Amino acid sequence: GCNNVNISNSEFYDAHDGMNVSNYGSGLTVQNSLFSNIMDDSINVNNGWDNVEIKNNKFLEVLNAFSWTDGFEPALPGTFYFHHNIVVSSKKTLIVNDPNHLLEPKYLGIDGDNMGTGILISSHGSDQKNAPRKIYNNTFYTYKPWGSTSGISAGYDRNTNTTGIPHAM
Repeated sequence: GCNNVNISNSEFYDAHDGMNVSNYGSGLTVQNSLFSNIMDDSINVNNGWDNVEIKNNKFLEVLNAFSWTDGFEPALPGTFYFHHNIVVSSKKTLIVNDPNHLLEPKYLGIDGDNMGTGILISSHGSDQKNAPRKIYNNTFYTYKPWGSTSGISAGYDRNTNTTGIPHAM
C-alpha cells in the first residue's frame, strides 16, 4: 500500500467519479481542491485506508462528496476527518429509469419523478465501523438527497459504533 499521500490544489470536473483510491494505505489527505459536476462519487476510498483527512475542498453539484468501498480491513482503525468543506448537491439528476413502472414509489425519487440528488457522504457496502469519523465545520447545501425526506443525509447510521470507537457529527 501507499503511505502519506497528499492531493492538493487539484480540479476534478465533468466526470462520473472524481477520484478512486484503491487497495490500502495510511495517511491520505485531499485538500484545497475543486470537484465540480461529478455524477457519482467525488472521492471514493477503499476501506483499507486509515487516517484519511478531507479538508478545505469545494464540491459543487456532485452526487456524493465522499464514499467508502469494501475491500480490505484497515491495518489500524485510524480516524477519518471531513472538515471545512463546502458541498453543494442541488441539481436533480436521473437516479432510476423505470419505464415499466415495476418499482415501489419509495424508489422513484424524491418527487416521484425518478430524479434526485445525492447522499452527501455515502458508502458502497461498508460503513467503516472500525474508523472513527469526525465530520465538522462543513457547509452542506442540497435539495433532498435520495432516500431522505428531511433534505440532508449521510449514507451511514451515525449511531452504529464499534465499542470504544466514537463517531462525531
